[in-house]
Amino acid sequence: MRFRDLGIPEPCQLLGLLYSAPSERLVAHVQFHQGPFQIGRLYSRRPADSTYSSLVEVEASHSIETPVVCPLTPSLYFILNLLQRFEGPRFVYPDGDLSKTPATVHGDFAASWPCGVLRKRLDTGEVEGVVEYARPKEAESWIASLLGVSADGRELYCRRAVVASHKSVQYHLARLDLRAGTLTEITALPAIVV
Repeated sequence: MRFRDLGIPEPCQLLGLLYSAPSERLVAHVQFHQGPFQIGRLYSRRPADSTYSSLVEVEASHSIETPVVCPLTPSLYFILNLLQRFEGPRFVYPDGDLSKTPATVHGDFAASWPCGVLRKRLDTGEVEGVVEYARPKEAESWIASLLGVSADGRELYCRRAVVASHKSVQYHLARLDLRAGTLTEITALPAIVV
């Protein structure tokens, strides 16, 4: 069976399949390739349905990343990224360190900036911001990926990115308290984690 037979446009790549027990929904996270971009989208269906339908409508310049479901409520959390295309020469810094001498690279490039973490209520269809970045391109720290929801549904576990003083990016395992809106670092992650 092909994706299009299931209601999902082709060509695409399946990144993950989630199940929300409270809403009895299957959620497919798929990726489409458009030029230099890899664009994430979500589709869902109930187990008795024969096809998936689009779960979250976003602009073509945005991508949905690292969705996770809550074990207790019919909630799905995901990161929304803004995508931008660049053409022509660009400076690339070794290891992302702006203190080093840049190299010039030619061609088309894709850049991605975090817009925030959103929650989709699978029972009502409501989408709301959990964490939003007013100026995505200027963020000094952001939630880079979602890892899961705590068993009590009160915290999101995530990988937090922080721009260090020498302009490299460091990553930390963190938890976001969904009621208080506070982000707490658990531990620093090794530099090889991306």
